[in-house]
Amino acid sequence: MTRPGVHAATATLVVACLWTAAALAVGMPSTYPGCATRSASVAKGGSVRVNLADCHSFGLGVVSTAPAHGTATPGDSDPIDSYVYSHDGGPVSAGSYDSFVVLDDNSDLITVRVMLQGGTSDLVAAPGVLPAMSVGQAFRQPLSASGGKAPYAFRLAKGSLPAGLSLDAAGLLSGTPTERGPFSVTVRATDAAGAQADKSYGATVAASSLSIAPASASAVQGVAFSQTLVAMAGVAPYRFQLEPGPGLPAGLALSGAGVISGTTMVSPGAYPVTVRVTDSSRGTGAHFELEAFTVAVKAGTMPQVSISVSPLAVAEDDGVALVYTVTRSLRLDTATVVNLSSTGTARTVLRRSLRIPAGATTATVTINPTPDATHEPDETVVLTITAGSGYAVGLPASASATLVNDDLP
Repeated sequence: MTRPGVHAATATLVVACLWTAAALAVGMPSTYPGCATRSASVAKGGSVRVNLADCHSFGLGVVSTAPAHGTATPGDSDPIDSYVYSHDGGPVSAGSYDSFVVLDDNSDLITVRVMLQGGTSDLVAAPGVLPAMSVGQAFRQPLSASGGKAPYAFRLAKGSLPAGLSLDAAGLLSGTPTERGPFSVTVRATDAAGAQADKSYGATVAASSLSIAPASASAVQGVAFSQTLVAMAGVAPYRFQLEPGPGLPAGLALSGAGVISGTTMVSPGAYPVTVRVTDSSRGTGAHFELEAFTVAVKAGTMPQVSISVSPLAVAEDDGVALVYTVTRSLRLDTATVVNLSSTGTARTVLRRSLRIPAGATTATVTINPTPDATHEPDETVVLTITAGSGYAVGLPASASATLVNDDLP
């Protein structure tokens, strides 16, 4: 028979051995099936929840080894079933990963390996900084990304573009800016796998250099004058005004739309003025420039306007046109609108006026006879200059041509 003391001692020894074995197991890889290591993946700068619900019975323990490139925090309140890994958004090279270690409820180790997606897909602009841009000037710059999984999508992540510019999903930055001044934006590229990369741009939209045309014009004493100034560059519409100082010849005025008009009788000579041109671009203050313009007043000889025609006769079915030429006796820097009337036996539909352009001395009216198969008398087409503004009716004041019938009776 065994003594009770001996049995008690043996039982104590067995319990002690079991406790020692359990103590030695602490800090070893988790013995829960499939929990010694776990894998996950996340896009650069993103977060992922790692589910470890099957790796404990009473709740997960603390993070014993923190990740090097992000954070790992409990994904639930007690009992903890998961951890959330968040990448810090730093550079990511192809094939790189991060890791952290969590204790299970036996204080054994669960190692979570997180693959970092995105490779080298940081946004690459072509070029790395935006080219110079000015208001009123068309702008076009493609942006691109590389290193990730194509295709890429682009959007503004921060800031706003100047009025007139836009960024489409394919990465094309384009438009015609209408707003002056600096701007700052951050563009985000996202690849097909969800990886993202940001690129910041700081640029300035410059004011455009304005100019006007023409730089001078001639007015004749006593003759109605009109000259439209055309502004170039910048953003339309434009406002025009005279700067203090020498003004336009008496009788002439400048409108806000840029039209100099009126009739002057001042002495012949050159009359320089300074014109302020202001565009409609947005930004701090108004953008304007000062431009020089000169009115040259000539002695008051009213230009004479006459008319001729060639040929004097055509067969109505030959396809030859009648060309009437209206001639101004002076070459002026402004246009002359000449009034016309038509008579004769031919049925014609004619314009009632003709414009001789600035810098020219002639303009033409072309009449194409209409062929027919009707035998009829010869017909005439007569154009006559009538009175108007800025010219005198010269000689010859009328020109007549004949349409010769060429149809058999």
